[in-house]
Amino acid sequence: MKTPLSQAVAAIKAKDFPAARKILAAILKQNPKNEQAWLFLTLCVDDPQQKRDCLQQVLAINPHNEHALRAMKKLSTPVGPVAAPPSTSRKKQPSRFFNFLDLLIGLLFKLPTQFYFLFFVFLLIIGGVAYTKLNTDFFGLTSPDFAALTVVNQHGKILDDQGASWEVTYEKTSDTIFQGSVRHVSVNHVNKFPFITHDILVTTGDFADPDLVSTTVANHRFYWQSLNQNYPQGTINLLHIVPENEVIYQQLLKIRSGDSITISGREILRIDAFDAQKKNLGWWKDDGCNTTLVKEVILEQ
Repeated sequence: MKTPLSQAVAAIKAKDFPAARKILAAILKQNPKNEQAWLFLTLCVDDPQQKRDCLQQVLAINPHNEHALRAMKKLSTPVGPVAAPPSTSRKKQPSRFFNFLDLLIGLLFKLPTQFYFLFFVFLLIIGGVAYTKLNTDFFGLTSPDFAALTVVNQHGKILDDQGASWEVTYEKTSDTIFQGSVRHVSVNHVNKFPFITHDILVTTGDFADPDLVSTTVANHRFYWQSLNQNYPQGTINLLHIVPENEVIYQQLLKIRSGDSITISGREILRIDAFDAQKKNLGWWKDDGCNTTLVKEVILEQ
């Protein structure tokens, strides 16, 4: 049975905004501090001031909600050119800083071409490492386009606005809870499956202790090695994350190695990808890991 919040999300996706507002208003009447309800309510109103009021409620509950901060910043950005007031002060002489800046620019133009080539290669290497190893979406530049994705059949099928689709097969109907210490977290970039956003290695017992067990994650697989003669006690699970919605995705971006977390969701057995002509493009299937539709993230403080 769908929760009221799930019903509201379904109404928003169906563009039935009056129904969504009615459901969200009922939720907020029972719990005025429901962060997700206020966030989804911003999608149901057109008036900028009403959107701003909803976002202020979100930030009052969670001042670090990145989605609300970005949306508030967009609302605060003026539309169209803004004329500068006429100057009444005397023209200032260039400061020492600008004199230094002019000198620096002049020196840069005198550097050999090889310097610029090596600097460009250095930036590519640093950017590549950050792109593949860090838990960041570069201020939303590399985040999934959740607005272009439509979920149907209780996440049994996912569609995008270009006609592509994905069929999701689950291992079981009940949810699984993964709890422990994070040894690895990184953002996924799999073109055929853009909604698989993260790899997170969750460990308990000896596997959570870097002095007892070394761990490595590469190419969506994990490897471990005991640093003593004993077989490690505890659990180790590499989660391939499919966030249920953008709110969950923003929570995942806050996770860092060493954090204690609880992640709950439904384990996925296989995902089949199809293009707009229904041609099978391949599949994603677990091989010793746990692809999971994540419904809740709790980051221990």
